[in-house]
Amino acid sequence: MKTKLLLILLLAHFTFYAQVNLVQNGGFEKWTNSTTPTNWIVENNVKQNTTSYFRGFNSVQLSTFSTLPKITTQIPMKAGVTYTIKLKYKFISAGYESSRFPRVTLRIANNGESKYFNIKDVDTEWRTLEGSFKPDQDLIYDLSVSLSGYQNYEFLAAIDEVMVYVAGTEEYTYIPDRDFEMRLRDRGVEVGDINGLVLTYWIKTLTSLDLEPEIKTPTFEIKDLTGIEDFTELASLNCSYNNLTTLDLSKNTALTKLDCSSNNLTTLDLSAQTKITSLRCNSNKITSLDLSKQTGLNYISCFGNALTYLNIKNGNNTAIYWNGTDNGGFTSNPNLSCIIVDDPVYWNKNWMKKKNGSAIYSSTCDGKYTDIPDANFEKKLIALNIDAGQPDGKVLTSSISAITTLDVSASSIANLKGIEDFSSLTNLNCSQNQLVNLDFSKHTALTALNCESNNLYNLNIKNGKNTLLVYNRISFKSNPNLKCIQVDDENYSNINWSQRKDALTNYSSTCTFLGTEDSTFNQAVVHPNPTKGELYIENVSVEKATVYNSLGQLVKSFTFSNGESSNTINLSGLPKGVYYVYLINGDAASAKKIILE
Repeated sequence: MKTKLLLILLLAHFTFYAQVNLVQNGGFEKWTNSTTPTNWIVENNVKQNTTSYFRGFNSVQLSTFSTLPKITTQIPMKAGVTYTIKLKYKFISAGYESSRFPRVTLRIANNGESKYFNIKDVDTEWRTLEGSFKPDQDLIYDLSVSLSGYQNYEFLAAIDEVMVYVAGTEEYTYIPDRDFEMRLRDRGVEVGDINGLVLTYWIKTLTSLDLEPEIKTPTFEIKDLTGIEDFTELASLNCSYNNLTTLDLSKNTALTKLDCSSNNLTTLDLSAQTKITSLRCNSNKITSLDLSKQTGLNYISCFGNALTYLNIKNGNNTAIYWNGTDNGGFTSNPNLSCIIVDDPVYWNKNWMKKKNGSAIYSSTCDGKYTDIPDANFEKKLIALNIDAGQPDGKVLTSSISAITTLDVSASSIANLKGIEDFSSLTNLNCSQNQLVNLDFSKHTALTALNCESNNLYNLNIKNGKNTLLVYNRISFKSNPNLKCIQVDDENYSNINWSQRKDALTNYSSTCTFLGTEDSTFNQAVVHPNPTKGELYIENVSVEKATVYNSLGQLVKSFTFSNGESSNTINLSGLPKGVYYVYLINGDAASAKKIILE
């Protein structure tokens, strides 16, 4: 029982002495109408101000036009207790002459006892009035704020955050960085000596804070933001152009806008700031940045860092936008080779200039690539924004694995090797090319395939899902060398697709020698490569060799009837460049890339 009683007394003691504002609606957030704040009595020219306020969304505006304005509320006070009185004020217009005497007056009165606090300084920034009052009776006192000035001259002042509380019950936040505290004083957040302490009440509900120095020199740089953790309601923070090496924002979970650019940060952990919509962290030394949890992100600027990892795959990348003149983005990060995004095609199409030329956009930066030996195939992927940069014979696998629709028709493609890693394909158009072999046995999602007008010898569409293919969205015509198409069920294909092939082409579930790289040619040797003209084909018996240039045009054709496993062809007379030699034997075919010097 004694323990419980002691606990109750301690709680009562703490509750009595904790800082409590006795002014109801002291922040003027509640209004009966646009001229009457709740819990206040108004006289003359008083109105709600929704554009200039210290915190929240409102202040009260007083105007001396024709009459003197005043607002009054009532405060219960106890005799012998010292109370602290504070309010925030600013003059709304600049240019007042001191001779006209604009003045804000705060008065506490009851039963003849009164005390005045006058403000004569003209300032268009928020400033603090602070005083104390010790009543001699237990009474309800009138607290009034009025504005006066030179006769027939209009003054406008805004009042916000009127406070009355028991002196000595204040809670303070430790601010060890002198420049940080001075900046807070300059912004009107606190008054008094620079002593490393700031009244917590003033900062815990502050929604916006700008700490960028007016004069950008080392003399005015903030080096330590200790204390920022008590700014728990901050939605917007600008701490740019300082000398911060660390930034702990783990307690500032309300942040939606952050500018920490032009500091010396090496890390930036925003895992707790899931509401961030705008981020500027450029011109630092940050090496890693994960923004995958910031689903509302619409702007990012992190150029000029040391990034090696950047993840902005948040499921809502289309919300991110830069206008034509904005220099935001991810450039000047020389070690950043891959940026993780929702859709690489979208990023390649819209935001290629927002990264270094050597960096790529990808849905997963795992370093896995797919070989694309045909230069025209890769050029088409670049034109479609699936790949980026200059052709290098490969594409990031993660950039193609999620592609569902692909149109590479009429692109002079002779070799579609790499198509096997387009594992999500449902719709492919590769018609009007120079293709010889196609194998779609692993593409189980295909519903449309338009591959007509090629040089096909082999076509395998036996994927176990042929019933998904739509009749009017498939065509295998105009492939005169195509004798057999390998399918799931030849009866089903003959019944449903009889008009989708050439007359001499058959459907079968057991076509032989099919595939993009047939085993017949596994041991084939074609040399020298590069060559000056003469080319030797060894270790394989071939019936025919056709040669295509890099544009997919047939430039030479050779026929062999000797059955030998060693043959020779000559490319003399052709321009220097890259060629594709197709080795054909029965139903089997394979392409070899040759460089002619």
